[in-house]
Amino acid sequence: MPNRGVHGAAGVLVGGGGAWLSSKGAQNADPFLEIVAGAVFGWAGGVLPDVLDPPDSPNHRGVAHGLAAAALLASVPWKECAQHWRDEAARHRALAVDPMLANERTWHELAAIFCSVLAGAHIGLPCAYGSHLALDSGTPRSLPLVGLAA
Repeated sequence: MPNRGVHGAAGVLVGGGGAWLSSKGAQNADPFLEIVAGAVFGWAGGVLPDVLDPPDSPNHRGVAHGLAAAALLASVPWKECAQHWRDEAARHRALAVDPMLANERTWHELAAIFCSVLAGAHIGLPCAYGSHLALDSGTPRSLPLVGLAA
């Protein structure tokens, strides 16, 4: 992947930044975990289009690089998904301090961390995927409408 480093670095910045913006003022957010998860999953989202459409030729841009893929990505309510995981994390944090559930405390603490990570991932990965498409749109080949650019 010739631009893997650029796409990965952009994905980390955009994914972490998107998770940070999304967590600002959000109810039940754990900004630290969400930003870290957004950056990690941002790297994955930044390189994912080239994993799905390997750059084995100048015309490698298939469905994963298409404007239709970008539109589909934009149509998913990612922010609402992230808020769902924030609310789940808060529920597990509350259960972790319930004295009646002392034997399950560690489970609920780990579940709360996992849910906060999922909240960050639900923002970081799609933002970074979009950053890959945005970077590729500025190249001479640009982006195909659906895929299979000539």
